[in-house]
Amino acid sequence: GGVAGRPLKFVYLDDQSNPTVSVQLTNQVAAAGVQLMLGPGVAASCKATEPLLKTGPVQFCQSPAVHPAKNSFLFSASLSSSDAVYAMVRYARERGWNRIGWITSTDAVGQDGDLALDTALAFPENAALRLVRREHFAPTDLSVTAQMANIKAANPQVVFIWTAGLAFGTLLHGVAEGGMNLPYITSGGNMTFGQMRQYTTITPKELYFPGLGYITDTLSPGAVGVQQKLFRDALHAAGVEPDFQSALLWDPALIYVDALGHLRGGLVGERD
Repeated sequence: GGVAGRPLKFVYLDDQSNPTVSVQLTNQVAAAGVQLMLGPGVAASCKATEPLLKTGPVQFCQSPAVHPAKNSFLFSASLSSSDAVYAMVRYARERGWNRIGWITSTDAVGQDGDLALDTALAFPENAALRLVRREHFAPTDLSVTAQMANIKAANPQVVFIWTAGLAFGTLLHGVAEGGMNLPYITSGGNMTFGQMRQYTTITPKELYFPGLGYITDTLSPGAVGVQQKLFRDALHAAGVEPDFQSALLWDPALIYVDALGHLRGGLVGERD
């Protein structure tokens, strides 16, 4: 039905998950007078474009690994990566897995994860937990055999494998080759059906995610559950399985539409 009687149009631009291209496109849309942006999709690109948003446009980053400054024009989708890492640590503690191994990429996601892990372990309730080995790898590395051997030698009870995308496949190969029959916990960013089907043969027996209820058949009570059902039904009708990535744009888009509806004759009256 549009916004205040006006049709709503989404224009798609491909930044190739490249921060340099993201900066170019952000400058381009800002110069064109665009007021609302969805994306970029990765933390490094969002951090690269953040300095360009001093007077707008409003940007909704798809990565939870970005933490916008108060009163800025940048917003971050989903729950914070800091909260996700804390949930991972708490889950390990409640399962009695006190010896933790950690491996992450050296990119913006990995740096954010390192900080989140240190912060979570510093809470008094996690005093009994011990980080027995911390390892890193470059997202372009083809193997993490050496890093996984170092983690295995430290005798952990659980291993956190914190990265997303193609680099996650590299980690799973390292897990399969390392021969550690342990529980593993990874980022919610890997809760993507298309990706995980490709990794069926190398996925460990126990792999946990800091999951979100809307991906399963679980619905929250009240108004939130109504919105979750609307989301799931709409995706199912389009032949799409709801996963973690789906909602990274769904909720921000609805927030934008709602904001435009409240502004009514302001922005909407001037520009599609």
